[in-house]
Amino acid sequence: MRNTSMGTVVWSCLAVLLLAGCAAPLDLTGVQRESEQPLRRFDQFKAAAAQDERVVVVGDYGTVIVSPDGGNTLMRQQLPTRASLLDVTVCPDGRFAAIDARRNAWVSEDGGENWQERPTGTQESPMAIACDPQGRLWVTASYSTLLLSEDLGASWDEISQDEDMQLSAIQFLDASTAFVVGEFGTLLASRDAGENWERIEGLPEDFYPLTVYFESPEHGWVAGLNGTVLHTQDGGATWERQETPTAAPLYRLTRHAGVTFVAGDNGTLLRFDGDRWSPVPGTPQVLSYLIATVANGRGGLLVAGGQGTLGVMPMPTGHDRGVARDGVTVAATQVADTGWIDGRRKQP
Repeated sequence: MRNTSMGTVVWSCLAVLLLAGCAAPLDLTGVQRESEQPLRRFDQFKAAAAQDERVVVVGDYGTVIVSPDGGNTLMRQQLPTRASLLDVTVCPDGRFAAIDARRNAWVSEDGGENWQERPTGTQESPMAIACDPQGRLWVTASYSTLLLSEDLGASWDEISQDEDMQLSAIQFLDASTAFVVGEFGTLLASRDAGENWERIEGLPEDFYPLTVYFESPEHGWVAGLNGTVLHTQDGGATWERQETPTAAPLYRLTRHAGVTFVAGDNGTLLRFDGDRWSPVPGTPQVLSYLIATVANGRGGLLVAGGQGTLGVMPMPTGHDRGVARDGVTVAATQVADTGWIDGRRKQP
């Protein structure tokens, strides 16, 4: 018979105790607390739209965040889809519409609380959605395609330029004027509410604009990769590059309180001060991107992006190159020195 040493017995006992310890119940309290919060660290937001103080933010895995009070209170919803919600818009009557990566539109007629799926039926890959002043939905997509719905997504028509290029963004300036941008320096303009689209040759062909904002039929901006912002004063016939303090991709142009902003990768948020682009003081230091920007109806700019980033940036009361003045109150919260009001910190 083989002799068993005392050391072997001791190590065997220790092994049993270690295994027993490994089998102890896991403490999932922290995980549960995280799952109960409206914002989570893994959220990847893509776009936002607002009707007065009611704000809707959309992101990956069918995530929808709704705020009835400009970002002060947040409510989370998960749509019955795992698809990324790429963009969201609001119509003049207050109905919201979103587009997902699986070519489906989602429509809410009650301020974002309930949603109905509306398949587009297209084979192209969607990029952005907008609601025009007539309440019609427009979607930009691959193969130079525009989708149009006159019945809030119940049926769709396709309009194509028959070119192999992505159309990345669309803006309706008023009831007649609209602009679309896309790959290869593409700028399309309509002066008749989308009945006809004219290609304006002016952008460099090697430039891929990701976002567009016109404040008038003549005066506008486009932005894209490498921190590039271009400005036109003649409706897109000619463009001038404006210097920016970043080389990060820029994803979203927006206008608020008479100031133009652009958001991008590496936590970039810039404002145009009349003669230059400069960082907005108090922008949160995040390693991910900022992409969703919208006026929150209370004087602030709601900003969202990667890693669950969502909050309100108080805006200055005057044009003072972005320095927030003391005493500005946004979403019933006194502005801190940093300016940024984090949506995660405000939740109970």
